[in-house]
Amino acid sequence: MTLQKQQSFALAQPVYQEALRIYRQLAEQNPAAYLPYVAGTLHNLATLYHATQRLSDSVQAYREALTIRRQLAEQNPNAYLPDVAMTLTNLALLYRHMQRLSDSVQAYHEALTTYRQLAEQNPDAYLPDVAMTLTRLGLFYVAQGDVSRAHDLVSEAVRIRRNLWRKQSGAFGDALAQSLGAEGLIFFRAKDTGAACSRWQEAYQVAVSMTLKQSMQAWISQQCK
Repeated sequence: MTLQKQQSFALAQPVYQEALRIYRQLAEQNPAAYLPYVAGTLHNLATLYHATQRLSDSVQAYREALTIRRQLAEQNPNAYLPDVAMTLTNLALLYRHMQRLSDSVQAYHEALTTYRQLAEQNPDAYLPDVAMTLTRLGLFYVAQGDVSRAHDLVSEAVRIRRNLWRKQSGAFGDALAQSLGAEGLIFFRAKDTGAACSRWQEAYQVAVSMTLKQSMQAWISQQCK
């Protein structure tokens, strides 16, 4: 972490903590109006704690934000389910960082279920999140050696992202390349080098960012003789 970021985080933390104190007081008198602000500030504070390696504090803040957002979503799912899914995703990433793998996979699965529910009502807005979560969860299972489960998840992500890319290639090229790269890794782990190289080559072709293209080219050069 750079010194500039450290200084920025050091300045931000007391601001968030003071805002949280004030929002909690306001929510005691008017929870309907101010509980969303309590949850949002907790979420931001949890993200800051994660960035500064205060991991147990980050878990505690995310979990309290999640509890509040679940309560809010029961009353108004259209407004607050996206916040539930976002907090679950961040919590899954944090648990993965902490090597709390069973907690991480549980949070990912709940996030996936929530994004699927949202995508039923608004596919344009939330299918990208479904595909993102499928890809991350698939890579989790790859790391655990469960290639079959990983393939089911990532192949669905590829289908979703390929359809999105056909409609907006510039917007979804990198996303499709990421899922294709993951699918290539799964095939490689399953010792199907031909299928792996085919996915990496397609990923190289559709990727927009040079960094992603270089990553795919490296896999092709190393593994596709």
